[in-house]
Amino acid sequence: MFVRMLRRQAQAGRARLALALAAVASGATVLTALLNLQAGIESRLARSFRSLGANAVVVAAGGQQGGLLESGVLGQLRAQPGVAAAVPYLYVVVEAEHGRQNVPVVLAGTELDAAARTSPWWRLSGRWPSGATAALAGSRVAAVLGVQPGQIVRLHDGDRTLQLTVTGVITSGSAEDSQILAPLETVQNLAGLAGRLSMVQTRLEGTPQQVEAAAAALAARLPAGVELRPVPELTQGEAALARKIRLLVGATVVLIVALTTLGVLAALAALAADRRMQVGVMKAIGGSQRLIFRLFLSEVILLTLVGVMVGWVAGLPLSQWMSRSVFGVAAGWHWTALAATAAAMLLAALLGALPLRHVGGQGPAEILRSERCGL
Repeated sequence: MFVRMLRRQAQAGRARLALALAAVASGATVLTALLNLQAGIESRLARSFRSLGANAVVVAAGGQQGGLLESGVLGQLRAQPGVAAAVPYLYVVVEAEHGRQNVPVVLAGTELDAAARTSPWWRLSGRWPSGATAALAGSRVAAVLGVQPGQIVRLHDGDRTLQLTVTGVITSGSAEDSQILAPLETVQNLAGLAGRLSMVQTRLEGTPQQVEAAAAALAARLPAGVELRPVPELTQGEAALARKIRLLVGATVVLIVALTTLGVLAALAALAADRRMQVGVMKAIGGSQRLIFRLFLSEVILLTLVGVMVGWVAGLPLSQWMSRSVFGVAAGWHWTALAATAAAMLLAALLGALPLRHVGGQGPAEILRSERCGL
């Protein structure tokens, strides 16, 4: 009997209910997309920031060992949990032959393949070096020396001389443009610094909070005379961006809930006025206030469930499209986001249904008399 009454009541007010359903479904669509995107925002931000290179560097502390590290630190770093990449560098200032004069340049010794993996933004003209005497020239150095891919550059460090074949020219937009990059061991031999490093560029995995915790744990495990220095432009920038996105999504969620509430309120206020006669008749034949309230509450809950399901179906593809557009990867399905959407839409629908709560507040005679008189 209750189900039959509920069905007839819904059929009688289907135009008003359709407007309320549209409000709930629209709000649920946008909320599902935003909350599902927000649920994995920090991990996707971390993947995006990884393409910007190392987020910490390991150097000698306070002038220890002449400002140089022992190469054994590299193996220790790579064995630590949370360290996704560790790239060694040794910098020496040498003189490059240029016509009849020598020009001072920075020679950087590194593991070239590892450096390329942590610096995917490098643009290469030529081919990647292979062999102990093959090197890359930064775009500025190449312009100063007039070096093209395939040419030879001669370098001098005191009485030691090194001849390198420049196989490619890189453009990085950073310090590498002013350097010549060569294999680490070759540079160590030229400078007489076997087993020594200037620094190790390190990339720690995880969200900003995880990176901060990993950096603190790693710094405590490093040997004496070695310190870890986070790159604040990356670590703090990522955390600040994640915080701003959370605030923006939170403000948007509040706005959507408020607008949905207003939409439901407008539709159900008109529905409440239309149902005064129906409520008066139900009370006149013995219907209780509790029964009337249960009918209206069931109607609102069913309305919310249908609207949320429609919102899920439309919102999840929207969330994946947004994620692909911003981060280049599709968003996953997060059940916490779906549960939060359902709770928010139920709250909005219940707030919007307040006019129905007062429909049966008057006695049946008063309701019927006012309806008959057009009041």
